Amino acid sequence: MTELETIGTKILNKTSIKPDQKFGSIIALLMVISICFTAIRVVQECQKNKTKELHGDDLDSFYKEQFRSLGLKNSWYTNLKLKKIIRQKMSIADYKKYKNELKNAILEVSSDLSEKEVHTLIGAVNND
Repeated sequence: MTELETIGTKILNKTSIKPDQKFGSIIALLMVISICFTAIRVVQECQKNKTKELHGDDLDSFYKEQFRSLGLKNSWYTNLKLKKIIRQKMSIADYKKYKNELKNAILEVSSDLSEKEVHTLIGAVNND
């Protein structure tokens, strides 16, 4: 299992979404990873002025702290943006059913990401 699959599985395990129930395990995993990628792109765009001079481990540490902060702070704006991203990736019925638990799972996992996981996510988003 790749690092991206591990992160996606961590998120899915914190929800009541049964990967094989409706979506299929691959589709559910891809959906969660796609949501994470879009959320990371939003964070990158918001922080682009602060990260101009950062590279390598410093950049990973900066983003790790940003993800941790967003996960712990759980502000209305963070919730709004994340729900918008989730709404774009799911059907209306699934969105209504899973939006809050998926949002909470993503925020919870984001606050506990390791440096290696952050590096994997940032690398995957930037190579996309």
